[in-house]
Amino acid sequence: MIDNDMKAQLKEHFKAINDSITLVVKPGEHEKQDELLGMLDDVASCSEKINVVKDGELAAVPSFSIKKNGEDTGISFNGLPGGHEFSSFVLAVLNSAGLGKMPEESIKQRIIDLKGPINLSTYVTLNCPNCPDVVQSLNLFAALNPSVFHTMIDGALVMEEVRALNVQAVPAVFSGKKVIQVGKTGLTELLKIIEDLQ
Repeated sequence: MIDNDMKAQLKEHFKAINDSITLVVKPGEHEKQDELLGMLDDVASCSEKINVVKDGELAAVPSFSIKKNGEDTGISFNGLPGGHEFSSFVLAVLNSAGLGKMPEESIKQRIIDLKGPINLSTYVTLNCPNCPDVVQSLNLFAALNPSVFHTMIDGALVMEEVRALNVQAVPAVFSGKKVIQVGKTGLTELLKIIEDLQ
């Protein structure tokens, strides 16, 4: 599923991981379930620190979350993080291990200071060029603050949900069932929006 050139890049990226990273896949019968498992197994094969387990309740769409040293990171994906979102997945693994690009210290502290629980979800399409920036920012919030939980949702797999929530454009960020931001948004702007919810 992932070609050898990409695997070589991932092995290089994952060299610095010292923690145990577990990709926890919910069981499911969706036609793309095997495709998700194949992708995650390929990624896990690039580091002895990463493993894949199946656990949790039956899910309607292919879904998984990330654990670090057996603890939830608050980062989840409902759908296959392919296309533009593959980079979001790789960065989520690195962020969970305390790696990857971090914001400046003052911004990082503001993220850590957020009071939770804060449950966020971002509806995306896999060909959306602006979605990864939002997903990656909110995944980083979850990685840095145990009170923040974020789920990327592939809208194409949950069309009834998308219609019920009246999602008109992506990325669409929700806090619970309330939309809080739509469209291209930077990390500091997202942080300010979430701070204003406090």
